[in-house]
This record gives sequence, C-alpha cells and structure tokens, in this order.
Amino acid sequence: MAHLKKLLVVDDDREIGRLLVRLFERSEYEVDAVLSAESAKERLKIRAYDLVLLDVMMPGESGITLCRQIRAQSGVPIIMLTAVSELTDRVVGLELGADDYITKPFEGRELLARVRAVLRRATDGATEPAKASASLAFGVWRLDVRRRELRSAAGVMVPLSNAEFRVLRALAQRPNVVMSRDWLAEAALGTAYAEDSRGIDVLVSRLRSKLRPHEGERETIGTVRAGGYVMRP
Repeated sequence: MAHLKKLLVVDDDREIGRLLVRLFERSEYEVDAVLSAESAKERLKIRAYDLVLLDVMMPGESGITLCRQIRAQSGVPIIMLTAVSELTDRVVGLELGADDYITKPFEGRELLARVRAVLRRATDGATEPAKASASLAFGVWRLDVRRRELRSAAGVMVPLSNAEFRVLRALAQRPNVVMSRDWLAEAALGTAYAEDSRGIDVLVSRLRSKLRPHEGERETIGTVRAGGYVMRP
C-alpha cells in the first residue's frame, strides 16, 4: 500500500480547517488540523509530517513566529496561507524559509496543485538518476545532494530550507554560468515563484548570509547586472 502523505493544517478558523481536511482527504492525504501555533508545536513533537499549511494571521503566536521556529528545527515543507496579497507578507514568509504561499480566498484546485508541486520538489532528490553527482563542492563548502546537507570545510552543517537547497543546487551544478531570475524560479522552484522574481532575490540573500565569506573575500554567489546570479567557486 502506498504511503499517504501527512499534512498539518494550522488555522484558527475552525471552518477553514474542516474544509481543508475534507479537501485533502478526498485527494488521499492524511490530514490533521489544529487551531493554534501551540497546538501545532505539540503535534510536531509526536508526529512527522510531509508538509505544513500555516495561516499567517492567528491570535496569540502568529504563523510568522511559528514558521521561524519550525524552520530552525526542521526542513519540512511549509506553505503559508495569508489573507492579504501584500508583497511584504510574501517576502517575510520566504525570508523565514517558507516554500510557497497562497492568498485567501483560494480555489481548492489551486491549493491542491501547490501542495503537490511543493511535495514533488521536496522529494525529487530521491528519484534523481544514480549517476547524478552525490555532492557538489564550491569553495570551502560541500553540498550533499542526496541528504540535502550543506557543510563547511570543518564539517559544520548549515540548515537549508527546501527552496534554498534547490536554488543552491541549481547554481552549484553550473559554476561560472549566469542564470536569470526567471530561469532559477522556473527550473528550481516552479511557477509560483516565477510570478514574483523578488522571491528569488530573497532566497539568494538568505544563501549569501549562510555562505558569508571571510573579510576581504568575494561573495560565493555573484550578481550580474541585468543578468541574474552566478556561482563563483
């Protein structure tokens, strides 16, 4: 029997939670729904999930705070649910490590498509050809593609979100090749990011912070004006 993907819905609106449970169960997912960040943290302690759908605006501890806490401990894919379409809210979610976002009200089919796309991107490493390079080295860094781990020369592991991993892998696989924001969005992350090039800028900024060079050294990921980004080993 095929493994059913497990989803955790975190939304203080009880009716939305019920609707999402029905939507995903009809599509053969296992779904738990909770009403607060505190309840979500308790669930995450006792059960492993394949994806978390997280409402941004909740009373008490917000979805933004919970996203930060989850990402500090886990690489589980996160889709942010927001009631507003302001660019700032989307950027904050990406900066915290969310893998995608969707604005309320949303169509059930669109949400299902987004969930499937994020899950597919999160698991495609397991289906890559065996001949694909198991690790990529650049500067003092080594990216283990199979385990999705970034380590320094000293062996210190740096946590990566799924979106960060995919962008870094795309750049590291093509050193010294300039890649446009649109190409990175489409090839590494999917159409949701292609609609907003700012998302790529945010992810590259986060990666630069994690790959910060020593004083006097150039950035590992360079910017090419009117071109995009390039990995400079």
